[in-house]
Amino acid sequence: MGRHFKLADAALLLLATSDVATSALQRITISGGSFMLGNASVLPLGGNYVMKAPPYFPDRDVVMRDAKHIAAGAAAMKYKPSNGRMVVPVVRLGALFEGFMPNAAYDIDGTWQKKLEETVKTFADEGVYVFLDVHQDGFSTTNGGEGIPWWLTAKMQETASSVPDCWTCSTSDSYITSPDHPLDVVFPDSIRKALEDLHVSIPEVQIVNGTNPWLAYSVGGNNGDP
Repeated sequence: MGRHFKLADAALLLLATSDVATSALQRITISGGSFMLGNASVLPLGGNYVMKAPPYFPDRDVVMRDAKHIAAGAAAMKYKPSNGRMVVPVVRLGALFEGFMPNAAYDIDGTWQKKLEETVKTFADEGVYVFLDVHQDGFSTTNGGEGIPWWLTAKMQETASSVPDCWTCSTSDSYITSPDHPLDVVFPDSIRKALEDLHVSIPEVQIVNGTNPWLAYSVGGNNGDP
Protein backbone atom coordinates (compact mmCIF):
# COMPACT_ATOMS: atom_id res chain seq x y z
CA MET A 1 0.00 0.00 0.00
CA GLY A 2 1.16 3.50 -0.73
CA ARG A 3 0.02 4.86 2.62
CA HIS A 4 1.57 4.00 5.95
CA PHE A 5 -0.33 4.36 9.22
CA LYS A 6 1.43 3.90 12.52
CA LEU A 7 -0.84 3.54 15.54
CA ALA A 8 0.95 4.02 18.83
CA ASP A 9 0.75 0.70 20.64
CA ALA A 10 0.75 2.43 24.00
CA ALA A 11 0.86 6.11 23.29
CA LEU A 12 0.81 7.37 26.86
CA LEU A 13 1.00 6.07 30.40
CA LEU A 14 -1.80 7.85 32.21
CA LEU A 15 -2.92 8.20 35.75
CA ALA A 16 -5.74 5.71 35.68
CA THR A 17 -8.31 8.46 36.05
CA SER A 18 -6.81 10.80 33.43
CA ASP A 19 -7.97 14.38 34.06
CA VAL A 20 -11.70 13.67 33.99
CA ALA A 21 -12.01 11.71 37.20
CA THR A 22 -11.03 12.14 40.82
CA SER A 23 -8.51 9.89 42.52
CA ALA A 24 -5.72 10.01 45.06
CA LEU A 25 -3.39 8.24 42.63
CA GLN A 26 -0.35 10.22 41.59
CA ARG A 27 0.43 10.37 37.89
CA ILE A 28 3.35 8.28 36.68
CA THR A 29 5.91 10.14 34.55
CA ILE A 30 8.90 9.09 32.44
CA SER A 31 12.30 10.53 33.27
CA GLY A 32 15.71 9.40 32.06
CA GLY A 33 14.24 6.23 30.60
CA SER A 34 12.55 5.23 33.87
CA PHE A 35 8.97 5.23 35.07
CA MET A 36 8.76 7.58 38.04
CA LEU A 37 6.18 7.93 40.78
CA GLY A 38 7.23 11.15 42.43
CA ASN A 39 10.96 10.68 43.09
CA ALA A 40 10.76 6.88 43.15
CA SER A 41 11.47 4.57 40.20
CA VAL A 42 8.64 2.08 39.68
CA LEU A 43 7.99 -0.95 37.49
CA PRO A 44 4.50 -1.13 35.91
CA LEU A 45 3.36 -4.75 35.56
CA GLY A 46 0.00 -6.06 34.38
CA GLY A 47 -1.83 -7.28 31.32
CA ASN A 48 -4.10 -6.53 28.39
CA TYR A 49 -7.66 -5.32 28.88
CA VAL A 50 -9.11 -5.05 25.39
CA MET A 51 -12.67 -5.65 24.19
CA LYS A 52 -12.46 -5.73 20.40
CA ALA A 53 -16.12 -5.14 19.60
CA PRO A 54 -19.05 -3.08 20.93
CA PRO A 55 -19.58 -2.03 23.68
CA TYR A 56 -15.74 -1.95 23.86
CA PHE A 57 -15.69 -1.76 27.69
CA PRO A 58 -17.23 -4.17 30.24
CA ASP A 59 -19.85 -3.06 32.77
CA ARG A 60 -18.49 -1.18 35.75
CA ASP A 61 -19.01 -4.03 38.21
CA VAL A 62 -16.95 -6.33 35.99
CA VAL A 63 -14.15 -3.76 35.71
CA MET A 64 -14.20 -3.24 39.50
CA ARG A 65 -13.94 -6.98 40.14
CA ASP A 66 -11.06 -7.29 37.70
CA ALA A 67 -9.31 -4.21 39.11
CA LYS A 68 -9.47 -5.60 42.64
CA HIS A 69 -8.02 -8.90 41.41
CA ILE A 70 -5.17 -7.15 39.55
CA ALA A 71 -4.32 -4.93 42.51
CA ALA A 72 -4.35 -7.87 44.93
CA GLY A 73 -2.13 -9.89 42.61
CA ALA A 74 0.42 -7.09 42.42
CA ALA A 75 0.43 -6.71 46.20
CA ALA A 76 0.96 -10.44 46.74
CA MET A 77 3.61 -10.80 44.06
CA LYS A 78 6.81 -12.52 45.21
CA TYR A 79 8.83 -11.02 42.38
CA LYS A 80 11.07 -8.17 43.52
CA PRO A 81 12.30 -5.78 40.81
CA SER A 82 15.94 -4.73 40.68
CA ASN A 83 17.22 -1.49 42.16
CA GLY A 84 14.54 -1.48 44.84
CA ARG A 85 11.79 -0.45 42.45
CA MET A 86 8.18 -0.87 43.48
CA VAL A 87 5.72 -2.79 41.31
CA VAL A 88 2.61 -0.81 40.33
CA PRO A 89 -0.36 -2.64 38.77
CA VAL A 90 -1.32 -1.56 35.25
CA VAL A 91 -3.61 -2.56 32.40
CA ARG A 92 -3.21 -1.94 28.69
CA LEU A 93 -6.70 -0.64 28.01
CA GLY A 94 -8.01 -0.84 24.45
CA ALA A 95 -9.21 2.51 23.12
CA LEU A 96 -10.27 1.63 19.59
CA PHE A 97 -10.65 4.34 16.97
CA GLU A 98 -13.74 2.58 15.57
CA GLY A 99 -15.46 2.97 18.94
CA PHE A 100 -14.42 6.61 19.30
CA MET A 101 -15.64 7.75 15.85
CA PRO A 102 -17.76 4.88 14.51
CA ASN A 103 -19.60 6.70 11.71
CA ALA A 104 -17.76 9.78 10.50
CA ALA A 105 -14.82 12.08 11.16
CA TYR A 106 -15.24 14.29 14.25
CA ASP A 107 -18.49 12.48 15.13
CA ILE A 108 -17.48 11.31 18.61
CA ASP A 109 -19.58 8.63 20.24
CA GLY A 110 -20.54 10.12 23.60
CA THR A 111 -21.51 6.76 25.08
CA TRP A 112 -18.12 5.29 24.21
CA GLN A 113 -16.35 8.29 25.73
CA LYS A 114 -18.32 8.03 28.99
CA LYS A 115 -17.58 4.30 29.21
CA LEU A 116 -13.87 4.98 28.68
CA GLU A 117 -13.83 7.55 31.46
CA GLU A 118 -15.84 5.28 33.76
CA THR A 119 -13.51 2.35 33.11
CA VAL A 120 -10.36 4.40 33.71
CA LYS A 121 -11.77 5.84 36.95
CA THR A 122 -12.84 2.40 38.19
CA PHE A 123 -9.31 1.08 37.73
CA ALA A 124 -7.90 4.17 39.47
CA ASP A 125 -10.19 3.73 42.45
CA GLU A 126 -8.59 0.32 43.01
CA GLY A 127 -5.06 1.62 42.55
CA VAL A 128 -4.54 0.32 39.00
CA TYR A 129 -2.84 2.49 36.38
CA VAL A 130 -3.79 2.48 32.68
CA PHE A 131 -2.01 2.47 29.35
CA LEU A 132 -4.39 3.79 26.68
CA ASP A 133 -3.81 1.48 23.73
CA VAL A 134 -4.86 2.51 20.22
CA HIS A 135 -5.44 -1.09 19.21
CA GLN A 136 -6.02 -2.76 15.84
CA ASP A 137 -5.87 -6.22 14.30
CA GLY A 138 -6.30 -6.81 10.60
CA PHE A 139 -6.42 -3.01 10.23
CA SER A 140 -10.22 -2.67 10.18
CA THR A 141 -13.56 -4.50 10.26
CA THR A 142 -13.50 -4.27 6.47
CA ASN A 143 -10.53 -6.66 6.54
CA GLY A 144 -11.90 -9.06 9.14
CA GLY A 145 -10.28 -7.31 12.09
CA GLU A 146 -10.88 -4.22 14.17
CA GLY A 147 -9.35 -0.84 14.94
CA ILE A 148 -9.70 1.66 12.10
CA PRO A 149 -13.38 2.60 11.52
CA TRP A 150 -14.91 1.24 8.31
CA TRP A 151 -15.71 4.72 6.92
CA LEU A 152 -12.03 5.68 6.99
CA THR A 153 -10.87 2.62 5.07
CA ALA A 154 -13.73 3.14 2.62
CA LYS A 155 -12.56 6.74 2.07
CA MET A 156 -8.99 5.55 1.62
CA GLN A 157 -10.20 3.13 -1.06
CA GLU A 158 -12.16 5.87 -2.84
CA THR A 159 -9.04 8.06 -2.97
CA ALA A 160 -6.48 5.29 -3.52
CA SER A 161 -5.15 6.83 -6.71
CA SER A 162 -4.92 10.40 -5.44
CA VAL A 163 -2.56 10.15 -2.47
CA PRO A 164 -0.40 13.31 -2.37
CA ASP A 165 3.22 12.75 -3.44
CA CYS A 166 2.64 9.05 -4.12
CA TRP A 167 3.57 8.32 -7.75
CA THR A 168 2.92 4.59 -7.49
CA CYS A 169 -0.55 4.77 -5.90
CA SER A 170 -3.44 3.53 -8.03
CA THR A 171 -7.04 2.36 -7.83
CA SER A 172 -5.73 -1.21 -7.70
CA ASP A 173 -4.28 -0.60 -4.24
CA SER A 174 -6.40 -2.31 -1.59
CA TYR A 175 -7.45 -0.69 1.65
CA ILE A 176 -10.79 -2.42 2.02
CA THR A 177 -11.89 -6.02 1.46
CA SER A 178 -14.57 -6.26 -1.24
CA PRO A 179 -15.28 -8.39 -4.31
CA ASP A 180 -13.13 -5.97 -6.31
CA HIS A 181 -10.39 -6.16 -3.68
CA PRO A 182 -10.55 -9.75 -2.34
CA LEU A 183 -8.53 -11.16 0.51
CA ASP A 184 -5.22 -12.68 -0.46
CA VAL A 185 -2.30 -14.40 1.22
CA VAL A 186 0.63 -12.02 1.04
CA PHE A 187 4.26 -13.08 1.04
CA PRO A 188 7.33 -10.96 0.26
CA ASP A 189 8.59 -11.85 -3.21
CA SER A 190 11.81 -13.31 -1.78
CA ILE A 191 9.92 -15.71 0.50
CA ARG A 192 7.47 -16.66 -2.24
CA LYS A 193 10.37 -17.42 -4.61
CA ALA A 194 12.16 -19.49 -1.94
CA LEU A 195 9.01 -21.53 -1.25
CA GLU A 196 8.44 -22.11 -4.94
CA ASP A 197 12.07 -23.28 -5.35
CA LEU A 198 11.45 -25.76 -2.53
CA HIS A 199 8.23 -26.89 -4.25
CA VAL A 200 6.20 -25.80 -1.23
CA SER A 201 2.61 -25.04 -2.12
CA ILE A 202 1.53 -21.50 -1.23
CA PRO A 203 -1.96 -21.25 0.28
CA GLU A 204 -4.50 -19.17 -1.56
CA VAL A 205 -7.93 -17.83 -0.68
CA GLN A 206 -10.42 -20.32 -2.04
CA ILE A 207 -14.01 -19.77 -3.15
CA VAL A 208 -16.06 -22.62 -1.67
CA ASN A 209 -19.55 -23.49 -2.94
CA GLY A 210 -19.69 -20.25 -4.87
CA THR A 211 -19.39 -18.15 -1.69
CA ASN A 212 -16.84 -15.37 -1.55
CA PRO A 213 -14.98 -15.79 1.79
CA TRP A 214 -14.38 -12.03 2.04
CA LEU A 215 -18.02 -11.03 1.52
CA ALA A 216 -19.03 -11.02 5.20
CA TYR A 217 -16.37 -8.40 5.88
CA SER A 218 -17.07 -6.37 2.78
CA VAL A 219 -18.60 -2.93 2.49
CA GLY A 220 -18.68 -3.16 -1.31
CA GLY A 221 -20.46 -6.51 -1.21
CA ASN A 222 -23.30 -5.12 0.91
CA ASN A 223 -23.36 -8.31 2.94
CA GLY A 224 -21.26 -7.39 5.95
CA ASP A 225 -21.84 -5.31 9.06
CA PRO A 226 -18.77 -3.09 9.46
